[in-house]
Amino acid sequence: MRDSATNLLGFGLPLVAAFFCIPQLIHGLGADRFGVLTLLWAVASYLGLLDLGLGKVVTQELSAPAPGRAALPRPVVVGNAMLLLGMLSLLIIAIAGVLLVGAGFQAQPLPWKRDALWAGAVMLLGVPALVLSNGFKGILEADGHFSMVNAVRVPIGIWTFAAPLAVCVFFGPSLVGISLVLVLGRVVNLLAYMVTSGESCSPRAWLAQRDRQVLKGLATTGGWMSLSSLLSAFMGYVDRFVLAYVATPAIVAYYAVSQEIVTKLWIFPTSVVTATFPSMVKAHAEGVAARRVLWRSAVLVLLLVVPICAVLGVWARPILALWVGDEFAAASHQVLSILCVGMVFGGAAAVPFTALHAMRRQKVAAQIHAAEFPVFLVLIVVLSSQLGAVGAAMAWALRCAIDFCLMTFWCERALMGKA
Repeated sequence: MRDSATNLLGFGLPLVAAFFCIPQLIHGLGADRFGVLTLLWAVASYLGLLDLGLGKVVTQELSAPAPGRAALPRPVVVGNAMLLLGMLSLLIIAIAGVLLVGAGFQAQPLPWKRDALWAGAVMLLGVPALVLSNGFKGILEADGHFSMVNAVRVPIGIWTFAAPLAVCVFFGPSLVGISLVLVLGRVVNLLAYMVTSGESCSPRAWLAQRDRQVLKGLATTGGWMSLSSLLSAFMGYVDRFVLAYVATPAIVAYYAVSQEIVTKLWIFPTSVVTATFPSMVKAHAEGVAARRVLWRSAVLVLLLVVPICAVLGVWARPILALWVGDEFAAASHQVLSILCVGMVFGGAAAVPFTALHAMRRQKVAAQIHAAEFPVFLVLIVVLSSQLGAVGAAMAWALRCAIDFCLMTFWCERALMGKA
């Protein structure tokens, strides 16, 4: 409970910055550029997940070995994980760079679109910091140092919203400038995790621990985790990109304001499952029933999420009007109400999803998300084309409900030893 509260504080304090900064960013950037900024935030979050799941694998391996297997030495786990993360970050830069160049040739000659493309190029510079940070954070979480994790998390969370506003105020609505300060924040964030983890930060030391079998094991386990996390994250953000294709950046902005509110509520389930994941791993490794930990986590998540979603869903329009003005409230209050329903299911689904990972059933979780993906893609394209932002919200909520049902079913099977 204490670790969950610490995590909640770490995730929650940046929301205060978001509450005050987002209305000013909308006013300073305009609907089109603010829509692009929400995409940059989405890209930053998505790229942070492209770590082959190694952040969580490090936590898992350092918390307890798999049943029937000897524990790996700590330097071996850390060194091989960091080598994989470093190579992965270079691969991401290469692939994303090619895609960005291709997008540049197709872009219309509008000033804000050229600005957006250069901003995307700048964001690539922060990929190594984004990816490597997850490894060092995983070390701290395995050791139970959640207070240290959150001491680092809070400043970067506030920076994500406050730094773009500062650029807008002092230098004008420059998306390139905003990207630069976001990348700077991620680099400082990496350095802070390095220092607080107390582990070696030398690539030479990592190379000295290189072991092909360990690399293969980490990559395999992390690969399934990463596939699951990537598909989940992609399904959480693809709605914005579909809307940008079928509608306008202004419609994306109307939708993104409500989605930013709802997705920030992920701090509640994330705070709980992040704190309980090491306990679930140990319980499974030691042959202790994890059902009690799972149900306690589920109840806590629902107690935190349901009341807030109920308030936001019922009073969506006045809340939005008070926060971002009548224009945005009129265009997006229905979106917020629908997304709140989906958030209840999505938050609850985080518990069985985490339990499957703790029981080393990463493949099952990944297969569930792989099955959901084409269904959600069809839903989001069809409903967004027909109903705009409201249709996108409906597709997102339906996907969350389906995810909850499937994750709960297969988690129960895993607890009974049938998965």
